[in-house]
Formats: sequence, C-alpha cells, structure tokens
Amino acid sequence: MAGSSRSPYTVGRSEIITARSSATASGTVATLATPTSGTRARIVYLSAMFDSGTAASFEVYFGTGTNITTNAGKEIANFFMDLTDNPSDGIVFPQDSGPIGAADDVISIRSSGSAGTFSIIVGYTEMT
Repeated sequence: MAGSSRSPYTVGRSEIITARSSATASGTVATLATPTSGTRARIVYLSAMFDSGTAASFEVYFGTGTNITTNAGKEIANFFMDLTDNPSDGIVFPQDSGPIGAADDVISIRSSGSAGTFSIIVGYTEMT
C-alpha cells in the first residue's frame, strides 16, 4: 500500500493531498488514505484502473466498515469495471462540492471479483 504525498496544486485555499494504491479483486477492505488526526477529508477527485477481463466492482467509502453498504451515508464511489468495456473510470468533483468524511474517517477501498488488480489515485483536502 502506497502512502500519501503532498501535492503542490491547490483548490481554493486548501492543499490537495494525493494517495495512490492498488488492490487485488478479493473482497478485502484496505485503507487508501488516513487524514491528519482531527481533520475531515473532502474528496476532490478519484481515478481507478482495472487490468482483468473478468468484471469486478470497486468500492470507495469513508470509515472502516466491511463494505460500502455497511457504511450508509459514507459512500464515495462504486465502479463496475473490466479490461474490455470499462478498464478505467473516475470522478472529479466541482470545487468545494466533493463528499466529506467525519473527523478521523479513513478512506477505504474494497473490491469484489476473483481476478485482476485495481489501481487507484485519490485527491482530497483536509478540513477541521
């Protein structure tokens, strides 16, 4: 799992923090990013790529729940992807309008399916 890095780009007055990682299609939950203690993350953009012809879904949400449905109200994105028809997907939220997690909520990822690897990049800002 790759760590977060500070980006020189800004949105409004907030610095965009980027996190990049990959996850095997397995149903296992992983933490993509952990905001600074006491802050809330606001999602700016999300980009995902998938390398398998076997379709799988990919969930991104706030918190540490088992899956996107156990964290009602904390959903960020749910992609259904495969190498042939939809190998990449993403979302860019207009300035100051992306989903916001609760204080200290991590950004979690989970994928279903039995084959392939997802690569993901998320950009977020931190709020108090």
